[in-house]
Amino acid sequence: MIDNIRSLVKSTLKRTFLYDLLRKFRMWNEARRPPESEASDTWGLGPSSTEEVKQSTVREYGERFNVAAFIETGTYEGEMVDAVKTSFSRIYSVELDSALFERAESRFTLYEHITILRGDSGDILPQLLRDLRVPSLFWLDAHYSHGITARGELETPIMRELESILHHDVSGHVILIDDVRCFTGEHDYPTVEEVQQFVFSTRPELKFSVADDIIRIHP
Repeated sequence: MIDNIRSLVKSTLKRTFLYDLLRKFRMWNEARRPPESEASDTWGLGPSSTEEVKQSTVREYGERFNVAAFIETGTYEGEMVDAVKTSFSRIYSVELDSALFERAESRFTLYEHITILRGDSGDILPQLLRDLRVPSLFWLDAHYSHGITARGELETPIMRELESILHHDVSGHVILIDDVRCFTGEHDYPTVEEVQQFVFSTRPELKFSVADDIIRIHP
């Protein structure tokens, strides 16, 4: 009963002006958050990068590796999609929360090359990959961040997402994973070392690096 009430309150809140205020506070709070573990220090990680840095990184890697499609997990407010909408010929973004999905779908309804999908990205991504035949840039940002974000079966489906992408039969994919400071081995997150080991055990030819709170995996 209590969970149902909380769900109703969250859903209602997302449709009011308070939603945008909470979103801006969350972005400000994450930007000033210090590293959460010694493992982060090992990789030289600090607080979250600004949205501008993240968006610039996506555009830079898309151009550098000449990929045609952009696939995002964790649409949230749609700011990343909006920032790169002219940089890719095809864009897909997956959002678990129904209210956030509806907002994003409405926001991009006039853009024929943009598709917003609703569901758990751990389930949706394998379905999307079945029809994907071009090298793509993946921005993996689907995780529970408290507040107005949705939680799936796990706080983050990152390992399921990576498994699907790394086993895909199209070569040339670029993978960028946001919020590396969260990868402490707790709350369903692997450590950065575990992600690296998984990547190299599956695709040893790929390059792996970390900068600006982003894991970068590419040819």
